[in-house]
Amino acid sequence: MLETNPGFLFPDRRPLKEMVEDYERKIVLMALELSHWNQRRAASSLGLLPSTLSEKMKRFGLRRVKEEATEHGSPGEAA
Repeated sequence: MLETNPGFLFPDRRPLKEMVEDYERKIVLMALELSHWNQRRAASSLGLLPSTLSEKMKRFGLRRVKEEATEHGSPGEAA
């Protein structure tokens, strides 16, 4: 149990809500990466509906960024 001593300082000085949201964002991102960004699979692994996962992705600003090779065309493509 944490002491109520005023001299006790928790190492992370952010509000609890902010710490929990940061942790939740990391878990959602991990599930997306492990599912290769298949949102249905990621949602299922987290016990969420796909729509709930989508809402969390929007709230946390998570979206898949295409790889650089894809953005500039396929290798060997003439410029």
